[in-house]
Amino acid sequence: MAQRVITYIQYTDDLTGENFGEQDGETVIYGLDGATFEIDLVESNAKAFRELLAPYLAVSRKTVDTRGRSLVAGGGKGTHSERPQRGPDKKPRRTRTYMNQVREWGRANGFEVPAPGRGTGRVPEDVVVAFEKANPELAWKA
Repeated sequence: MAQRVITYIQYTDDLTGENFGEQDGETVIYGLDGATFEIDLVESNAKAFRELLAPYLAVSRKTVDTRGRSLVAGGGKGTHSERPQRGPDKKPRRTRTYMNQVREWGRANGFEVPAPGRGTGRVPEDVVVAFEKANPELAWKA
């Protein structure tokens, strides 16, 4: 007998307990007093959180490492790759789920695409562009 395993991911707003879809919310990563925090929020709560912090951020300095690169809260070891948000001033990342769809489509359509998983390389941008052109309803909305 054949079996198929289906994984279901449930996103929940950490503030209200409200369930939301992958495109209806985000994980906000922020730092305070040397610690990095993550909170999953629906779009309206994420916006309210950023508005609350805006006066403080407006007068804050961004920190940089010894090479002059901006230090970002989160994004390092242990960061969950399904979380698309990078910060208020940056474009959202494409999720792992989305990129796996692009990989599968690319392989099925004759593109050379790295296998999914850590350390296997990025999906070439021309494959992503071709996927989004062929599947406009699935195109990543940044």
